Amino acid sequence: MRPAPDTGWTYTRMLAELPEGSRYELYGGNLVPMSPSPSYEHNRISRRLEKILSRIIEDTGIGEIMHAPMDVELAPNEVVQPDLFVLLYPIQARIARHIIGAPELVIEIVSPGSSKSDRIEKKAIYARHGVKEYWLVDPAYKAIEINTLQGNSYQTHDYAELQGEVSSALLPELVVTCEEVFGEARHSLA
Repeated sequence: MRPAPDTGWTYTRMLAELPEGSRYELYGGNLVPMSPSPSYEHNRISRRLEKILSRIIEDTGIGEIMHAPMDVELAPNEVVQPDLFVLLYPIQARIARHIIGAPELVIEIVSPGSSKSDRIEKKAIYARHGVKEYWLVDPAYKAIEINTLQGNSYQTHDYAELQGEVSSALLPELVVTCEEVFGEARHSLA
């Protein structure tokens, strides 16, 4: 059962009124249903990115990597579940049942159903709440776009499509190639 549209949703209200395990985000108090589970390709890319990030962030002890589904409460009426996000030490966000506050780096893997949300709504929300770096990883174009926060909006810092590499402005030692993120699967799915 889907709740009636209204803009008065908060994270506290979500926990109180929605069945456990429900997957929603909040954009300005509007309840936004999450898509069904991600595709094979989406999960494969997410796993590869997490391994790359882990080498730079967790193995060196500079922070932690988290992945969906994990609620990030940017404000009482704005809650997201980024595909991947990074919390650098000392962690500024508060950790409770969920994360309260902005991660330093957020990665969204674009799918046909999330493209508008990832490129427009979420991008604006992340900028408004001070996420320093926002990556859009697009499997359809085999593209990686890194955006950095300049004032209250994002500017493209680096971009690669099909081949080549991108580097983080926030973590210059973090360099990712399209080939290692989008490499072909070794088997076909029937």
